[in-house]
Amino acid sequence: MKARYFCDFCGEEVPANTIRCPKCGKIFTAVKCPECGYMGRAEDFNSGCPSCSYLMDKDKFKPVKKSPFFKPWIYRVALFALAAVLLFLLFLFIKM
Repeated sequence: MKARYFCDFCGEEVPANTIRCPKCGKIFTAVKCPECGYMGRAEDFNSGCPSCSYLMDKDKFKPVKKSPFFKPWIYRVALFALAAVLLFLLFLFIKM
């Protein structure tokens, strides 16, 4: 699904790479996510908000969130295991 862009000042839908709103004439400096308020370049929003994954569905205009590849607790366990291995290797290196 392609991201859609709207002017913060007048609410008019605008093309993705425009610098100025065709209706009210305001200049755009960044794109703002309507869900979380994250601001960034238009290219960052091609597949939704990079912060909260918010997308506008063309027909329903409701946020669509991407589900994570793994459950969040799996990432935490993997990070903890990696930190434990690195600390163990550091301990072995210092003992030598």
